[in-house]
Amino acid sequence: MKRKMILAACGLLSSLPLGAHAQAPAQEMRLNMDSGIYIGAGGGRSRSGDRCVGVCDTTDKTWTVYGGYQFNRFFALETGYSDFGQATTSGTLFGLPVTARIDTTAWEFLAVGSLPMTDKFSVYGKFGVFRYYSDASTTGAAIGTSSAKGTEYTIGGGLQYVFAGNFAGRLEWQRYNDVGSGTPGLEKDFISVWRVTGRYKF
Repeated sequence: MKRKMILAACGLLSSLPLGAHAQAPAQEMRLNMDSGIYIGAGGGRSRSGDRCVGVCDTTDKTWTVYGGYQFNRFFALETGYSDFGQATTSGTLFGLPVTARIDTTAWEFLAVGSLPMTDKFSVYGKFGVFRYYSDASTTGAAIGTSSAKGTEYTIGGGLQYVFAGNFAGRLEWQRYNDVGSGTPGLEKDFISVWRVTGRYKF
């Protein structure tokens, strides 16, 4: 009887490390993918679409800050602010040179759908609306300032990787459609961005 009790105790003790090891991935997945508030920030490159009437420089640095609430591993709501930098376009007006410089910022509200591939890696898509504000200044044949604002829709997507604890990194692309410039003669156009951001979930 004593021998059976000793063997049973040894078997129980030998199984404990395996049980702890089996539970660790599940606990880690819950930690990385559970609900909660998160914040983030980052930067990258922006490009204005086809808004060009002559010599143009439509790319610039962009930065963003954002926050949201993760309801579960598949869905979150997110809001953020982005500065897209400056786009420059040069052409002629009545045969005389004119240059327009356009600065655009935006507030956005998004639904974010995620598909976890592992406990650390996921892909996601974004869809929502944004409110843009554009300020333009012209020099040369026409000198002046103007502005535009409006509400349009945006789409995007990217990859997310959880490095340690609740900190994650994102690589994403996003397109903001029908952005006005405030400059006469320039139609609405899109702005697309590539950026890298960090994300922290509380």
